[in-house]
Amino acid sequence: MKIVRSQMRLLVAAKEHRERRKLSLRTIVQEAGVPISTVQAMMNDTARRVELDDIGRLCEWLPCEVGELLRLEYIPDAQ
Repeated sequence: MKIVRSQMRLLVAAKEHRERRKLSLRTIVQEAGVPISTVQAMMNDTARRVELDDIGRLCEWLPCEVGELLRLEYIPDAQ
């Protein structure tokens, strides 16, 4: 089975390192222009539905490509 995983936490950490600053949820929401619920769900890898516009804004802000933000991961079926 394949599932989609969010890589947002890793990408935010890389941005923090590049810019030498700590990024709070509030900062991400304000700068990226996406709802806090979306940021929280993406950071915690619990998002089930995300607006395409929000994905676009996050990719622009991070900066990254969609394939870097969302990764398809193979999970073996439990037997």
